[in-house]
Amino acid sequence: MRMVQASLLRMNGGPGTANEAHILDELLWAHASADHHLEHLRARPAPYGLGLVVFVRADTEARALDRAHALLEAVRRPLHALGYTVGTAPSPNAHG
Repeated sequence: MRMVQASLLRMNGGPGTANEAHILDELLWAHASADHHLEHLRARPAPYGLGLVVFVRADTEARALDRAHALLEAVRRPLHALGYTVGTAPSPNAHG
């Protein structure tokens, strides 16, 4: 099993909520197929949106990244409708 981290950025720039993390969890499980090899996931509110950790069965890091990316692509439209996009979390040292 491999772990893949992802950042879901709130398009309005605000922080995520526990309720949104729960919705993301349900959304990902609802869209996961056998091809994603999803074992476990954890979504948490963050200052930039939501932090996500996905655990998938994979024999290499590259395959794990591909499977996590495919899962996130499967929920791209619903994520967008909820006001989120996949991106890179801002550095904790960034000044804005």
